[in-house]
Amino acid sequence: MNVAAGARYDPVREVFASLLAEGRGGAGFAAVVGGRLVLDLTGGCAEPATGRPWGPHTAVTVFSGSKGLVAMCLALLVDRGALDLEAPVSRYWPEFAAAGKGDITVGRLASHSAGLVALASPPSADDLRDPAKLGRLLAAQAPDAALQGRPCYHPLTFGWLCGEVVRRVSGLPLAELFAAEIAGPAGADVRFGMPAQQQGRVAELFAGATWERNATRLRAEGAARMFGPAGLWSGERIGWNSSALRAAEIPGAGAIGTAAGMARCYARFAGQLDRRPPLVSAPTRTLVTEERAAGIDPLSDEPIRYGAGFQLQVPTRSYFGPPADAFGHGGAGGSSHGWWPSHDVAYSFVMNELREETQDRRARRLLEALFACLPTASGAR
Repeated sequence: MNVAAGARYDPVREVFASLLAEGRGGAGFAAVVGGRLVLDLTGGCAEPATGRPWGPHTAVTVFSGSKGLVAMCLALLVDRGALDLEAPVSRYWPEFAAAGKGDITVGRLASHSAGLVALASPPSADDLRDPAKLGRLLAAQAPDAALQGRPCYHPLTFGWLCGEVVRRVSGLPLAELFAAEIAGPAGADVRFGMPAQQQGRVAELFAGATWERNATRLRAEGAARMFGPAGLWSGERIGWNSSALRAAEIPGAGAIGTAAGMARCYARFAGQLDRRPPLVSAPTRTLVTEERAAGIDPLSDEPIRYGAGFQLQVPTRSYFGPPADAFGHGGAGGSSHGWWPSHDVAYSFVMNELREETQDRRARRLLEALFACLPTASGAR
């Protein structure tokens, strides 16, 4: 387990060590405070079958943590005046107007309120690797009349929809824009599409005991249209571990990175990482993190709140730690990544043992410990 100098954050290290002792896998936790990386903790097992250890350069698929990175790409284009959240998607993507979608705005699309939560037909694992094809299918598809305009989580389609907007506006595939404009400036070890020669350092995902509830839900009728083949999420070897999917651009769920890399992305996006200014202005950050959709998700019965792609705190859940103004995005199985505006803190927790999210407190335990270590745990720095 790596440790940073200084005793202030020892309580976080202690919680992290206890989490490793309680599980079979490995994990990473990183925090950037006041523009400086103060914690980069790693440990445990990256591949239980072989005993490969989780080290400083071990990366892992962050699932829907990817959506926060997509949201950063959207925000960057908004900040440059190239993208208007109140404009119809069809202004930038004319084909999207088909099947009665002409009045759906970019902001509604980015806040999971477009009524396109699933594809009309279940995608194959190979389809997941073809964002252009899936974008065309969604452009031609009619929204679900019962869901359009209501907040309802778009597990995979969010990525293809927003990724295509990014491509239309910027002229670059999302993976390239993210690498050049966000990960690169942040010095962040995060990417959409892991080259084959680097996949040996990617942690192997596996199901923990509580993951079975999720696996059962993913096998339910209609789930394949939302989440893809059940084999992606369950079985002896979870499908997301395949080299083909690791190498692909899957904007809604396929980013791969380290905890330090994810924390650096949030710090560079919104804060002053390494004494450099944020990638977007304060007004843009406010615009993309103001509430655009909130309520009880009709499919999961869980409360949700969204800005333009970013998850916002739900008062009864505190997904992103104690601060009420926190935002970011969690990932299936337990990862969590975000920013605390009032405290100038970016953080990320990654792991490879998948657990059912409503029962999993690993990230929250770390965030509570981190919050208690800050110079003023009740106010801004």
